[in-house]
Amino acid sequence: MSKIRIHIEPSQIGDFIKIADMGVVHKLKHVLRLSEGDSVFVFDGMGKEYSAEIKYLQHDSLTLRLGEMARSEAVPGARIDLIFPLTKEEKVDMILQKCTELGVSGFYPFVANRGLKIHPSDSKFERWNNIVIEAARQSERLWLPVLHPPVSLDKVVTQHYDKKLFGDFSGSRFEEMGLNRCASILLAVGPEGDFSDEEKKNLILNGFFAVNAGKNILRLETAAIFITGLTSYFLNK
Repeated sequence: MSKIRIHIEPSQIGDFIKIADMGVVHKLKHVLRLSEGDSVFVFDGMGKEYSAEIKYLQHDSLTLRLGEMARSEAVPGARIDLIFPLTKEEKVDMILQKCTELGVSGFYPFVANRGLKIHPSDSKFERWNNIVIEAARQSERLWLPVLHPPVSLDKVVTQHYDKKLFGDFSGSRFEEMGLNRCASILLAVGPEGDFSDEEKKNLILNGFFAVNAGKNILRLETAAIFITGLTSYFLNK
């Protein structure tokens, strides 16, 4: 059986941890067929992971007894944040899931000039956050990415990063960007209709460099995943 990990908020970490989330209880009890005395791991999303034992397994809850710290990790020295336009739900799901697996530290969804004018509800935003948590759990990350509430492009592009990049056919090659010398990188991908001229001008005025991700036109979700993967590769090369 593969390693079983459960995310627990840092404030809930203690000698005994009660979990009443029926999704977690059902998975451990009925899908994974775990019993009292079985071992799992819990991670707090802030760099720490512990071994734990299922002390009590009840119909609607379970209680864990915390064990030794299994792993710890300081705040990653290099981070990648991603700006992406709000779009159809299944595309957002894929971007959040795959880019979490690829190491993104922060997500900034925004409403693009040529994109869908979407204003996600609190329940949808919570669902997206759960996708990020699940992807971090599955990929054995110790630090959870931050999913920021939707913002305007103007507000996020002014932030300081060692390097800021956006995808464009006129751009330079990734290997020319010197990403392995960066501690922070901000990526921006546009909607399937591309950034508007106004948005591109805004990006460039705020220090973004255009990078070419290939000769083919990519769907939004493909572009976000591909550019994130390339950035991660050259950042760690």
